[in-house]
Amino acid sequence: MAPWSIVAAMVAWAMVAPGLQAQEADSLPVVAAQDGSQVSVLAGMRIDLGGVPSPGASLEVMADSPIRHIWMSLQFLAQMTRWNVQYDSMTRRDHGYLGRVRAGLGTGAGPSIYVLFEHGIGIIKADRERLLGQTYEMTGVGLGVGLTVGRVTGSLEFVLGGADRADPDLYGGLGLSLQYRLPRIF
Repeated sequence: MAPWSIVAAMVAWAMVAPGLQAQEADSLPVVAAQDGSQVSVLAGMRIDLGGVPSPGASLEVMADSPIRHIWMSLQFLAQMTRWNVQYDSMTRRDHGYLGRVRAGLGTGAGPSIYVLFEHGIGIIKADRERLLGQTYEMTGVGLGVGLTVGRVTGSLEFVLGGADRADPDLYGGLGLSLQYRLPRIF
């Protein structure tokens, strides 16, 4: 079993376990039944601030609870990463396609804090000719803070992980995101 699946299972259990109680269905208060978890879809953009600032885009499905102030989400992130090497005029560029699990504390409005786990692939787009088009795996963890006003959420996150692109195999990033919570259609 992969280490990332163990982490994802532990985070999911931590989110669900506090709410488990043995009760009969008809003894639940009417308010609690109506205020269950809510599912939202968020679309957004992200700027990777490490190296040369680079654009990205995300699509996220979030489940939150207005009672417990906890949330969990699954996110797809497409991120460009650019950087320069000393004494070389070429700007390197990779594209990353990552699946992310984020879990946090915070309400639907105001501040929040979260942890994240990401895993995906990177594709070399601009580097020495022999490397172009090669893919590599990326796996990382991070910490973020966010602020939600209305339907818009801004967040700042730091990610540290490993990639099998080249030596050293560690990568780090500082990203700034802006997301919009789409209106519910169901």
